[in-house]
Amino acid sequence: MALIDDIAARHGSPDAAARAPGRVNLIGDHVDYCGGLVMPFAIDRDCVCAIIEGETDRDAIVLSSLNEDKEHRVTLADAVQPGVGAARGSWQSYVLGAIAGIEELGALDALGGCRVAVATDVPLGAGLSSSASLEVSVALAAASRCGVSVGGLELAKLCQKAEHEFAGVPCGLMDQAISVLGRSGHVVMLDCSDESTRTVAVPADSELVVINSGVKHALADGEYGQRRAVCERAAAEIGVEHLAHADLESTASLDAEAEPLARHVVSETGRVRLAAERLAAGDLAGCGTLMYESHASLRDDFRVSCSEIDAIVETLRGVPSVFGARMTGGGFGGCVIALTTPGAFDTVAAAVEAHRTICPDLAVMRVRASAGAALL
Repeated sequence: MALIDDIAARHGSPDAAARAPGRVNLIGDHVDYCGGLVMPFAIDRDCVCAIIEGETDRDAIVLSSLNEDKEHRVTLADAVQPGVGAARGSWQSYVLGAIAGIEELGALDALGGCRVAVATDVPLGAGLSSSASLEVSVALAAASRCGVSVGGLELAKLCQKAEHEFAGVPCGLMDQAISVLGRSGHVVMLDCSDESTRTVAVPADSELVVINSGVKHALADGEYGQRRAVCERAAAEIGVEHLAHADLESTASLDAEAEPLARHVVSETGRVRLAAERLAAGDLAGCGTLMYESHASLRDDFRVSCSEIDAIVETLRGVPSVFGARMTGGGFGGCVIALTTPGAFDTVAAAVEAHRTICPDLAVMRVRASAGAALL
């Protein structure tokens, strides 16, 4: 793997290492923290974490990233305290949050004196869960180094907690769960109320294309948390534990702020359930229609899209080889996911090229549904 080779070339052979993928959510955004259904897949782009001995004093660790030159030294005592070892929302805070989670399972003595080095080819700030892939790869590598066994949803929840407490982002479980549980050639439908999963094969007569608008978003700036708080209030007013389990009729009684958000959550959960059925049946056109409906709901009801993303989706709507397209991820920029016929990549890339005038960092990527995190 090129990323681990790059780390080794700069810092020497690692004593423990792990990879964790980013993700694309085919359908089902902003419902995971409301107990809804989501249908993401892990992508063939990873964050790699390598741990190298003998890099600093025994009571400290050194954090470094191949994406920047500056190193960050922090004592083990400070590393496990939110907001102390690194500023909330910095990439280092995600790393320390994952390490703090491992400390809850066992001592960190084996990490003392080590370098924790990371490298990624998951686009940053694009809504492809670069943060979750960072957390999961660090937690898995640190656990291996410390002799701790952790995996599955326990690992995902540990990393979700890291994002809540250290990065200050009140995310749902979807991103960390798919980074851990991803399965090659499949999307994973996760019920975020009972944490059950079901895999659905991606039909062989389809391809998945991601269009990165290059428009950056920041989920820690209050927009994400504000919407989550309104959804929690809406669930309490309706009288349900999970807003996704309400019915559309009950959302009509909510105030003007909460009603459209709740309408999105309830309708999106229904779309995910139906999309899984259509995908399993090979009904790509039917699944694509639900993707367009999902985008409209995120744009109009949840209000997390933006003009650049909307324009890309509308362009793809007119491309015959595209079954469906929608924004994916937290929103406020980021990426569009398109479900296409095989071999449509060049057609899609040519169609969206006109948007480079407003999206100068536009990039188009083939992605494959891939396996979840693993030790290297």
